[in-house]
Amino acid sequence: TPEGTLTVFSHASSVPANLYQPVFRSDGSINRDNYWGYFVFKTVERYRGRVRFWEMWNEPDLKDEHGNGVFWSGSREDYYQLLKVGYLAAKAADPSAVVLFGGLAYWTDPGFFPYVLDLMKSDPSAPANNYYFDAVAFHFYADPQHIWNFTHWAREQMQARGIASKP
Repeated sequence: TPEGTLTVFSHASSVPANLYQPVFRSDGSINRDNYWGYFVFKTVERYRGRVRFWEMWNEPDLKDEHGNGVFWSGSREDYYQLLKVGYLAAKAADPSAVVLFGGLAYWTDPGFFPYVLDLMKSDPSAPANNYYFDAVAFHFYADPQHIWNFTHWAREQMQARGIASKP
């Protein structure tokens, strides 16, 4: 770069390869070609009975000073696909698993959650699948009032789209 700084892109924030492949094969088994789905399925299966809550990514809405995703470099549409695949795979491995929407940081991209909710609302398969999440996670570290304020805000966002309130 002109300033002599090094920009490093992490594969850990990238959209998993083959994310748009079917989650299941025609016989109902998990599709190994959908790497994210297979990873989630095998992980949830392995820890079934010991881990119940599964957060689908870390702070997918957190942006750096240039507007680039810190932990998620894909689009909002890609995140919704990741959430869908993760939800279906987790529930297939353990129907009692609780799938959390990726922990939101909120302040750098407050439009992220409403946009993904709009994608859910327009997806005809979402209502039959609990809109692909069981609860919303927030990652707030600065002000304890954010827990109350943004939980209320998230419930309003869901209610405005006819999505039942979730923990």
